[in-house]
Amino acid sequence: MKLKTKIIIISAFLITGIAASAAQEDHGDVEEYSTGFATPDSALYGLETRWDSMSMTVGLSSASDVAEKRAGEARLMADHGDYEAAERAIEGLGNAAERSGEEDTERIENAVSSLDQVMETAPEEAQEGLQNAMDNVEQRGPEDIEPGQPTEDPQPDQPAQETPADEDTGVEQDQDVEQQPETDQEPENGEDTEQPGETQPDETDSEQQEDNDVREIVIEGESFEFNPDTVEVEVGQEVEFIFENTGGTHDLVISEVEGAGTEVIGTGESDSFTHTFEEEGEYEFICSVGNHAEQGMTGTIEVVE
Repeated sequence: MKLKTKIIIISAFLITGIAASAAQEDHGDVEEYSTGFATPDSALYGLETRWDSMSMTVGLSSASDVAEKRAGEARLMADHGDYEAAERAIEGLGNAAERSGEEDTERIENAVSSLDQVMETAPEEAQEGLQNAMDNVEQRGPEDIEPGQPTEDPQPDQPAQETPADEDTGVEQDQDVEQQPETDQEPENGEDTEQPGETQPDETDSEQQEDNDVREIVIEGESFEFNPDTVEVEVGQEVEFIFENTGGTHDLVISEVEGAGTEVIGTGESDSFTHTFEEEGEYEFICSVGNHAEQGMTGTIEVVE
């Protein structure tokens, strides 16, 4: 029965495809982009997407096959200036990404990357809709499930390892305390009796000073803006910049300082880096992904004495 069902479904959609081809818009270069029988600007595009959905369900097509087709349709529509149709194709890419498995990840990433040129060349009025569709793809893809899983395992293991270490250090400290009075008793009138009391506070004070020397600055980022977009630091102060991405695919990079920046991260992820400014002045930080900086995703660091 399953084989007969597949044959009936395939035959029905082949007939529908032949009939629909007559209604398809003439774009000339459709084959270059590996589109389906109906492009997103066609009234029959709903039949195309339903056919692909059914093909993935019965195993006739993989999620990565459909994702590549949707990416091709989005590029074709963008070439013809129809960005609403391109947005519909990207939404279909998100549907395919949601059905994908580990074996599809690389091809889906390549399909998404192929849309960088679309995002860079799209007019400003189309940017928001396209970016929202791209964010939807990233949130529904298989990669968003993986970052949350490894973080659960180390947490229960760490306390178990720390408790014996604390007990061991406690024993060693007690032994040191017992040994010190023996050496201190011999030179009772000497200066050595004052040293243990002085050195211990100095060590703890220096550790606290080192911790206080590193200043943490948290900057959130979403589509085309940073919050805050202006921060002030002192000359010679070591600063840890913590970038938390709340929407889209972004990074945080200090334009004038080579190597000072985060990795490109997705929605809900964070990354950080440290830098010490030796000269006062104004420094610019940006998102270096695509044309995000040109769209206004920039900020200023004011370094003062």
